[in-house]
Amino acid sequence: MDLERVDTVLVIHLRDLLVEPTAPSPIRRLSARANHFTVRDLTINPDSPSTKIVDDDGLIVEEIATHRGDCPSVAYRISYKGVAVVFSGDMDASALPTLMQLAKNADLGIFNCSVLDRLESPSQLYDLHTPPRKIGQAARDGGVKRLLLSHLAPDVLR
Repeated sequence: MDLERVDTVLVIHLRDLLVEPTAPSPIRRLSARANHFTVRDLTINPDSPSTKIVDDDGLIVEEIATHRGDCPSVAYRISYKGVAVVFSGDMDASALPTLMQLAKNADLGIFNCSVLDRLESPSQLYDLHTPPRKIGQAARDGGVKRLLLSHLAPDVLR
């Protein structure tokens, strides 16, 4: 990859790489400028407010900590010229109110959906992921104009 073309790398979660949930975050945001990376800790406390991480010539990127079991996860709002897109990684349903702080009135919400509404997915997945009905209700209540579900597991696609 040509690093001169990379501006920012946004990390959404690291699955099982976090050994101690209360330890300093191994999750890092990488920003490439002038052929080097600046590394900063990501917000991992789900009670933290959103943080503006990019404000560059009208492009604004904000992050907020969400929750995925014992693994921190992060959602982002990317705004430019009056259009806002919000993207979340895997997160459990307890993170929906936090996510909606960031997603309020977004033009597009792209949210991970790895389980079904019916309890047909493996039960442990419901501790780490949010069913589509809850995602849809939160997006509707938050005024998200369009919703795209991503990270669909094979049983969700049926």
